Amino acid sequence: MWLLCGVNIPLDALPQWMAQIGRLLPLTHGIAAGREVAAGASLASVGGLVWTEIAVGAAWATIAFTLMRVFEYEGRRRASLETY
Repeated sequence: MWLLCGVNIPLDALPQWMAQIGRLLPLTHGIAAGREVAAGASLASVGGLVWTEIAVGAAWATIAFTLMRVFEYEGRRRASLETY
């Protein structure tokens, strides 16, 4: 995840397909916003990146919650902890 989010290697240096995956993961836009603020940008100028990070995080939280409910339902239906 660190490789795809641009923690150690900037997204511009990654192949295009890896950068596209990285843009869908949490941390990517937050890291970019942090780097811009560290470089001297104002907090207002990175607002778009922060809101994008919030949206990505909310999407992943929704997916995780939905999957947890499905696994819980299946576990109760089958009376087991396995989902397969």
